[in-house]
Amino acid sequence: MTEAPARKKKRKKRAKPKAPAGAPARAGAERGKDLAVQRLMALAATVAVVGLYLVGISASEIGAWLVIAGALALAFGIHRFGRLGIDPGR
Repeated sequence: MTEAPARKKKRKKRAKPKAPAGAPARAGAERGKDLAVQRLMALAATVAVVGLYLVGISASEIGAWLVIAGALALAFGIHRFGRLGIDPGR
């Protein structure tokens, strides 16, 4: 006589908690992008201010290039910040 193989019990999978109706699916990734853009804007503003300081001391070409680069990076950062969409916390 051969015995039938023992059956394994199937475990029910727990349902994953659903996100609130208005929240985006990947809120953590969006927060990371938000912080990266804020850091970019802070760095760009700092570069522009350092450039203005160098130009204010003496008419230096390096300072002028820093002002231009900082202003362009700041404009890019503001554009990216606006493209992230509505803050899910509001």
